[in-house]
Amino acid sequence: MPKRKALPPDSQRPKTSREARERASGITSAASTGVQRRDPRGLGRVGVILSEDHTWFADTLIGEINRKHRLVKDYKLSRSDLVRALLDALKASGIDLTSATTEGELRELLTDAMTPS
Repeated sequence: MPKRKALPPDSQRPKTSREARERASGITSAASTGVQRRDPRGLGRVGVILSEDHTWFADTLIGEINRKHRLVKDYKLSRSDLVRALLDALKASGIDLTSATTEGELRELLTDAMTPS
């Protein structure tokens, strides 16, 4: 029978197989937010479910932007770029969305804030 390797002390041993996978891949997750972070770039990975209409709109917009700027070297906008830009703009806008309790209310508040009076 082969000799077993000595196990690391409890403080260094992952508590679950998920922690072991995260440690091996360099990803750490924030359980409270559901965000996985890759340390080097500081970007998180979040899954978002979109309708076919949302996906079509985003892909069409991104395609038009990429075609318009196709001569720019190494330029290719992605869905992630679009989502990050939208969130950055929303954050900078100062629009108060805290009264919304549903997706519909969020949509209404955002539409009202972006529609010229």
